[in-house]
Amino acid sequence: MNKRCIIWLSILVAIGGAGLGWVVFEKIHQDRETAHYKAMYGSDVEDILNEYSQWDQLSADEKADSPLAPGMFSLNNDEQTLENQAGRLKANLAGLASGQGEVPFSADLVYGSGWQEKVNSYKQKQMILNDVAIASSVCVLAVLSIVFGWGVKAGIGAAINKFKGRKDSEESEEADFEFVMDADDIQCPPDENLEEEVQEDKEHTRQGLKDMLRIKGIRPYNEAVNFAHMPIEPKAAAMLLSDEPVTEPVVAVTEPASNGLSELTQEVSAIREFAAQQQDRVRQLQEGYDWTIIKRFCLRIIRCVDNLEGRIKELADEGQEFGYLEDVRDELVFALESSGVEQFEPETDKSYKGQEKLSEAIREREPCDDAELSGMVANVVRCGYKYVLNENDEKIVRTAQVKLYT
Repeated sequence: MNKRCIIWLSILVAIGGAGLGWVVFEKIHQDRETAHYKAMYGSDVEDILNEYSQWDQLSADEKADSPLAPGMFSLNNDEQTLENQAGRLKANLAGLASGQGEVPFSADLVYGSGWQEKVNSYKQKQMILNDVAIASSVCVLAVLSIVFGWGVKAGIGAAINKFKGRKDSEESEEADFEFVMDADDIQCPPDENLEEEVQEDKEHTRQGLKDMLRIKGIRPYNEAVNFAHMPIEPKAAAMLLSDEPVTEPVVAVTEPASNGLSELTQEVSAIREFAAQQQDRVRQLQEGYDWTIIKRFCLRIIRCVDNLEGRIKELADEGQEFGYLEDVRDELVFALESSGVEQFEPETDKSYKGQEKLSEAIREREPCDDAELSGMVANVVRCGYKYVLNENDEKIVRTAQVKLYT
């Protein structure tokens, strides 16, 4: 794993950790605040509604003589009433936002005016927290997946290197064999009896070789002999019989040994060819495994970008603030581009033929009266992503989606 990859993984971990930390902090703060207000106003709603029902059944004169408890439930917007309404709303805000709590028939008097806007604002904040939690979790999980994949790859590479080392050691034990005899290397012990025996053996050997040379048509040993143009066996024999000093080594290779070496060489060549094929196959498997890990990681990040863009579009249609989501989306897109993954969009008003590898057409068609535009790209529904290896090589991570004219 190179330094650049480690830096980007650290950035993703930092982004994911910061997002998860912020979400956890907000959740804890909300839970503590809700528990605090529930302890103060948890039972106020039922008590106030019962008191209001009893008071509402009284006559007008009795209502005037029996005013409600000040600050708990009053038609006047005094400071104590507003404070109690805000506290009751915060105590029951989570239940109202999730739809679990029942809304009183006089909710405006219990929670104060504008309580619906506060509930909607709370819902939006919860959705933002959920989106950030998902994006942060994906970043952290993606880093863990990459680290795990790198560990698996390193293990496979170590096993392959061990296998290759064993093969190389077996091949190194195979070697070609040559037997070279040099006359200068032959030394006799300084034993007189042994020297006599050796001299007698020489005489017998000279006589036998002399007869063999005559049978094969080679000139006598006491004549000038041209060793360079003689076959290997007669050449060795002539050098032994000649009185001239020996100045070059003699290679004694018999025909059976030569055939054995030839067969051994062929076997070694076959083993080397098989090892090269296996090494090439392992390399192809490694490249395919690396591309699978990269593609899965990129698709997870791209899915987060799509979700953020969809949420941004919804908030834009509702006229709400969405700048914070754009910042998160831009960070993810920048991380992809820095890793070699780029966005692309097919050309519009161009024929779809020739762009099938880069885009896929959806079933829905764009109505058009111009027959010349039929089958051409009307607009891009979803952009695509490609992984650029170099100037001449790239791989498609995800195809774009386009809508064609009818």
